[in-house]
Amino acid sequence: MARNLSRHIYIIDSTLREGVQAAGSCLRPEHALPVARALYRLGLRHVELANPLWNPDWAGALASIAAQMPDMELICWCRAKAKDIEAALDIGPGCIHLSFPVSPAMIEAKLHLPETGLPAFIRSVIEEFSWKGQRFSIGAEDASRADPGLLAEVAAVAKQMGAVRLRYADTVSQLNPASTQARLKELMLRVPQTEVFHYEFHAHNDFGLGLANAIAALEAGVRAVSSTLCGLGERAGNAATEQLLAYLELHPQSPEGWQGGDIDLSGLPELCAQVAEFSGKLLASQAPIVGADVFTHESGLHVDGIIKNSQLYDAMAPERLGRSNQLRPSAKAGAAARRYFAASSFPV
Repeated sequence: MARNLSRHIYIIDSTLREGVQAAGSCLRPEHALPVARALYRLGLRHVELANPLWNPDWAGALASIAAQMPDMELICWCRAKAKDIEAALDIGPGCIHLSFPVSPAMIEAKLHLPETGLPAFIRSVIEEFSWKGQRFSIGAEDASRADPGLLAEVAAVAKQMGAVRLRYADTVSQLNPASTQARLKELMLRVPQTEVFHYEFHAHNDFGLGLANAIAALEAGVRAVSSTLCGLGERAGNAATEQLLAYLELHPQSPEGWQGGDIDLSGLPELCAQVAEFSGKLLASQAPIVGADVFTHESGLHVDGIIKNSQLYDAMAPERLGRSNQLRPSAKAGAAARRYFAASSFPV
């Protein structure tokens, strides 16, 4: 089922960057086109890819996607290093994402700067390159451990220098839904969003709160969230694209609106199975939304309930995902379930 959605919020799928970085992942440039094509069919229009310095073939992958899906915004992720930025500028993606560490420990370890020098450093990196109209965004790595005042300065520089968005990254999962909302509301009060500048939230999932924090960020007013298929990413991964899309399908009022396009969830199970295969990762049978067992009922209580009303024990209608309920006979079946399976010629 496809539904036309409003244009205020953007889901940025980062599978082809974060998913590549995941430990043991086998995602390669040749997987980029089929994954991007499937995301496009779903209705998503923002995809982040690995920097071509990681593998020169990523440049070709980006070119292939751009040729086939010209209205897809392709985002090329870069460290704040000249060689990364030059490689990205050479391929001319829709948007270049510049990642800067913003927490005290990361600024010291990665940039060898005092915290007070970070805003000027960001400004100098942007000024060093001739952007020639190139869209770019700024990433605030480890933002959840950054000083709020410094983060506001970074956001102000990004906004003033023409960045289209600032990514607030909860890099090591320091936030919960309440603190996510509080931190982001404070930042947006200090440096408001505009029609040409907005915030993006990037959730990691070390404590299983990635999706909850991403939803909290959207409810706080952030206009973009980045996520990955199957939650692929560093360590415990990221907020999962399929879970985020399904949640927003079921709760369109929270937040009140999001990206334009016809979002069709029916392709999600097949796409996630494909990404799991490409990455060499197992897709758990109980994986939310796309696992093999999430619409399967075996206990007598649940089978009887589904027989009476198919909505009693499903989080959402399986048909929205191109799926259907599966009822299994087992030793857990009660009398009503046994009668049902007997009438359906099931072996009991």
